[in-house]
Amino acid sequence: GLGEEVEGVVEQCRTARDVRQEARALNQLALMLRAADEREGALEAMREAFQCCRRADDEAGLLSCAESWGVMHAGFGDFEVAEVRVREAMQLAQSAGDVGALASCRRNLGLIRGRKGKLRDAVQEGLESTALFVQAGDPQGAAMAAFGLGNILFSSGEVRQAVSVLEHCLLLRRRCKDKLGLAEALNALGLSFAQIGYQLHAMDYFEQALALCQELGDRDGEAACLRHLGRVHHVHGDHNEAVSSLEASLSLCLRRDNSSGQALCHRALADVRMDLGDPRLALVHLEEAL
Repeated sequence: GLGEEVEGVVEQCRTARDVRQEARALNQLALMLRAADEREGALEAMREAFQCCRRADDEAGLLSCAESWGVMHAGFGDFEVAEVRVREAMQLAQSAGDVGALASCRRNLGLIRGRKGKLRDAVQEGLESTALFVQAGDPQGAAMAAFGLGNILFSSGEVRQAVSVLEHCLLLRRRCKDKLGLAEALNALGLSFAQIGYQLHAMDYFEQALALCQELGDRDGEAACLRHLGRVHHVHGDHNEAVSSLEASLSLCLRRDNSSGQALCHRALADVRMDLGDPRLALVHLEEAL
C-alpha cells in the first residue's frame, strides 16, 4: 500500500544519508498513520521526523513538525502534550519572524485551549491568530481562524459573540471567493441565529448555504442544510414545510448511506409528526432512528 511505499522512501533517504528528505517522508508517514488512527506509529514517526530536522539544523522543518506533532496529540485527546508542542512551534516561529506560521500556531493553540475548557484563553488566541493572518496577507487563514473561534464560542454557549465572529468570517470567505467555506460559515450562522431564537434569520442563512451546496454538488452539506431548515420551519410553526425539508434531507442521507444523518432526520420528523397529531407515524420515525 501507500504506507509501505512511504516507508520505502524513508529507508532510501536513510541509505543516502539525506536527513531533510527523510524528515519529510517521516512527516508524510506520520500523517498517513494518523489518518488510519494508528496512534503509536503516527507519534513515533513524527518524533523521528522532529529528530531528523534537529540533526539537519532545519528550522523550518522543526517548526512544521512541532506544530503537526501538537495537532496530532490534540487529535488523540492529549491536550497537555499538544499545548507543549504547539508552544515550542510558536517560539520557533517567533525566532524566525514568520508571521504566517505564528498565526497558524496561535490558531491551533486557541483550539487546544478551547478543548481544555479555557474559553477566555481560546478567544484571545483566536482573535490574535485572525489579526496575524490578516497581517501576513492571508485572508483564507484569517477566515479559518475566525471560523474555529466562532465554533468554540457557539459550543461554549456564547452564541451572540459567536454570531459576531462568524459574520467577520463570512466577510473574509466572500473576499476569498471560497464557496465551500462560505457555505460552511452560512450554515454556522444559521445554527447560531436559530439557537438565540431568530428563526427567520436562520432560515435565510440556511437557504443561502443550501443553494451553494447544491451548486457545488456537496450532497452531505445539502442534506445538513435541509435538515436544519426543517428544524427551523418546525420551530416557526411551518410543519408541512418542515416535513418537506426533512424528507428531502432523509432521501439524500439514504442515497449517501449516511446513517447518522438518517437518524437525525427521523428524530426531527418524529417531533413534527407529534405536533401534527400523528403519534403512530411519529413512533415509526423514532423506531427508525434507533
